[in-house]
Amino acid sequence: MVFELKISLEDVGAPVWRKVQIEKDANFYDLHLLIQAAFDWSASHMYGFDVVVSNGKEMNNKHISHEAFQDDLTPSNQKDLDILKEKLSDWFKQPNDKIEYVYDYGDHWLHLIELIGEVQTDEQVKYPICISGENYAPPEDSRFDVIQGNIDLIAPNNDVIPAEVNELIEISPFNDDFEEEFLRSVTSFDDIEVEEEQVGSSLYPEASIDLDKHSKDWTITLKEAKQFLQAKPWKYLREDHLFVIEDPTNGSYLFCKVNGHLEEQFGLEIYVGLDGFFALLQIMAGEEINWDGLQHEYRLLVSFEDRTDLNKEEYDLIKTHPTTFRGKKSWPIFRSFKRGYVPWGMNQEELAIARLAMSEVLNVIEEQKEGLVIPNVLVDEEMVIRKISAKDDNTFKSEIIDVESLILEDVDEDLVLSELELKRFSKITTSLPNEIEFTILPLNVPVQNNEGGRPFLPCISLAFDEESKDIYHQELIDGPLDLYKAQKVFLNVLLEMNGIPVTIYIDPGTARLILPFLDEKEDINFVIEEDLQVIEPFINEFSQFMMDQF
Repeated sequence: MVFELKISLEDVGAPVWRKVQIEKDANFYDLHLLIQAAFDWSASHMYGFDVVVSNGKEMNNKHISHEAFQDDLTPSNQKDLDILKEKLSDWFKQPNDKIEYVYDYGDHWLHLIELIGEVQTDEQVKYPICISGENYAPPEDSRFDVIQGNIDLIAPNNDVIPAEVNELIEISPFNDDFEEEFLRSVTSFDDIEVEEEQVGSSLYPEASIDLDKHSKDWTITLKEAKQFLQAKPWKYLREDHLFVIEDPTNGSYLFCKVNGHLEEQFGLEIYVGLDGFFALLQIMAGEEINWDGLQHEYRLLVSFEDRTDLNKEEYDLIKTHPTTFRGKKSWPIFRSFKRGYVPWGMNQEELAIARLAMSEVLNVIEEQKEGLVIPNVLVDEEMVIRKISAKDDNTFKSEIIDVESLILEDVDEDLVLSELELKRFSKITTSLPNEIEFTILPLNVPVQNNEGGRPFLPCISLAFDEESKDIYHQELIDGPLDLYKAQKVFLNVLLEMNGIPVTIYIDPGTARLILPFLDEKEDINFVIEEDLQVIEPFINEFSQFMMDQF
């Protein structure tokens, strides 16, 4: 048999309760964990149980907690019971027996636990389990806001609450021997602080968040993400409603796509630069891009997922800050997909881009409500662009821009070679009859130079003769690829060949890096091809070889 309990959160201005089932021989620490999951608390405050009615009789001064939680204010006649030793069946004897649970003695979240009755154990069910509920619990540390009526606890659909709670129960530390041994081992608050410090020192040795979780950048980013989530922009913008932001810090283009109108994935994709725009067009045309660091494009993703989709570090990050999230498809994840690097958490600069994009999405929606029509880029060949129109005005304004002119306006990468290297380049005047394929691309063999740092994918540069398939150049580039390294490698190819081939076939990603050479020599004949027929088979074999080595 299992107990069926109704747990009601008192004095929050709205009915907030959960019906749960839990094994009779569970201890009160198990019940504490269940309540934490059922009301989405973070177990970051003190707590305790007080028996109110047992076996139909009123009880006084029966307090159940851990002995370390007693203090000088404890009444002399209060009998303190061990949370690990006391079983639910010791005190729940008949229907309507009641026990109170207080969490966070500052905010004093009072939960009334009432025994509804006993039900037959179902061997197919994993206990504990939530079977029904009503409304949301307030966020942590929000008692003042609750009193002021500033927090809306009404759930739009109470039918989904059990599933949400059971997901949280699934990841809660029920039957965790370490947790219970920890509680048994401490005898004072000083002991608790020391133990927590020891445990927390090595929780996440392989961090995937680039920026310190305590940074103010995270505070304001999470706040912006909450506003974005609450606005539900996917109700107003379809997946084909693209628009572009001109970043005022560097003039680069940020192509934005809101996900969620189809109710599959929820969030915001930000494609940086024209490569990003071309990737968007590929995706809209039904092509797939594997965002593993081998792609040419640079994308930032803010997605809203279930809590169980977050890793421990991501969850800990959110709980470090005052902005709270709860519910399905409501927990933000911030990802960076950059060529030459493994997918990773956003850095400070990328978080700033994400905040700008989230804010401007909401502004576009407001303009849309006032009559702004967002063109279909594939049909109309036009886009909405958000840009600051004057230097002394920080307000973004919307314009409709022709896609072709947008592409022409985009500033190519500069030639960043040193003066000496440019002089060496200028002396290459011989025209060669050869047609070659040239590429610089990352290999799927991550390298992490610094512990906790973002792993990069080492790059290889290759030059093959188009006809004979002879290799002219092969070089493994040391460290993460940057513009200077790419251009220097291409210069080395020309120097090694002692001339300029009549045709140089390059892929789109490489093109963005080396096309600035045309600023110095307009007669270089670059031909951009999606697939380099000679190089691609070699790359596949070489990548497999590298994987075998590591």
